[in-house]
Amino acid sequence: MSIRSFIAIKIPPSLGIKLADLPRQVGGLPGSIRWVGPDNIHLTLKFLGDILPKQIGPIADCMREAARGIGPLSLSPLGVGAFPNESRPRVIWVGIVEESGALLRMQGELEKRLRRLGFPREGKGFTPHLTVGRVRSPLGRGSSLAPVIHALDSAWKGDEDSFQVDRFYLMQSELKPSGAVYSVLEEVPFSPKGEK
Repeated sequence: MSIRSFIAIKIPPSLGIKLADLPRQVGGLPGSIRWVGPDNIHLTLKFLGDILPKQIGPIADCMREAARGIGPLSLSPLGVGAFPNESRPRVIWVGIVEESGALLRMQGELEKRLRRLGFPREGKGFTPHLTVGRVRSPLGRGSSLAPVIHALDSAWKGDEDSFQVDRFYLMQSELKPSGAVYSVLEEVPFSPKGEK
C-alpha cells in the first residue's frame, strides 16, 4: 500500500488561524479559490508523492542527516504572492523569510540525500512559503486575479509573527472528499551540535 507523503515544518496554531482568516478580511473573493484550513497550513520542504512503508526509515535517515548542525530557526511570514504568477495563479501563498540561510541549506541537503533514494530534485528552486489558497478552475480569457492578490497582501498584518522551529516532519496526506487530512509519520528534531 502506497502512502502519499511530504516533508514539512509545522507552524504555530495561532498563525494558522490568522492565515486562514485572511480571506474573510478582504471579502468578495472569487468562489474559484479553495482556502486552506488553519490546521493544514505548513511549510513544505519536499513533496515526495507516493512512497512505500519500507521507505519511511530511509527517508527519516535522510532528514536526520540534513538536520545535522542545524539549530532552532526563526521564521517570519512576509507578504502574499502567487505561483506561477499573480494574474493567473494556481497557488496563493504567504512567503517565509529565514535570515541565516540555514533553512535553504537544510532543504538543499535534503534534496541531495533524497535524490540518492530515487526522489527527483524539484525542477524549480525552493521558495519557502505557506500555501493559503488554491485556484480550482482556470480563469476566463482576459481575467486576472492580480487585484485579489494585492488586496490580500494589503490586508496581511502578520509580518511581526515570527516563530521558532526546532524540528520537521515526514507527513502522510490522505485525500478525502472534505479535503486533505495530514498525519505525522516521523518527527525529526534539528541537531545543532551534529549529534546522531
